Amino acid sequence: MQTSAKPVITAITPEASTVGCHIVVTGVNLDCVTEAMVGGVKCAVEDVTDTSLTVIVADDARSGPVVVINDTGPSDNRPLFTVTVPERPLPPKVKPAKVPPHVQVQPAPQAPPKAPQAPPAPQAPPAPQDPPKKDKW
Repeated sequence: MQTSAKPVITAITPEASTVGCHIVVTGVNLDCVTEAMVGGVKCAVEDVTDTSLTVIVADDARSGPVVVINDTGPSDNRPLFTVTVPERPLPPKVKPAKVPPHVQVQPAPQAPPKAPQAPPAPQAPPAPQDPPKKDKW
């Protein structure tokens, strides 16, 4: 089916999310949309009607304009979509390994103890000084 007008986007929801999310695009002349792009990257399109469609943000998409295309060309208005980075989950806590009863666990070798250090050498007593000279007067 051919349409006689370019698609027009009136809104996108959400305006920011991670890759893989679904963007609901609303507007007019959307029933013949065959392609969508987010940030210049082609994305899958589904659930197309004359007034709405769903765009699935591709894994390699980046922030930028949302463009939908039908047989007459791309949409002229291009709302911006921001691709966000999901928070990284904390690493799981490490659980100690369960050792079967028939396995003997050897403690890890330890570094040899450090040799004790000798006490500092005693200092020599100060050299004797000559007694003061007395005047014979």
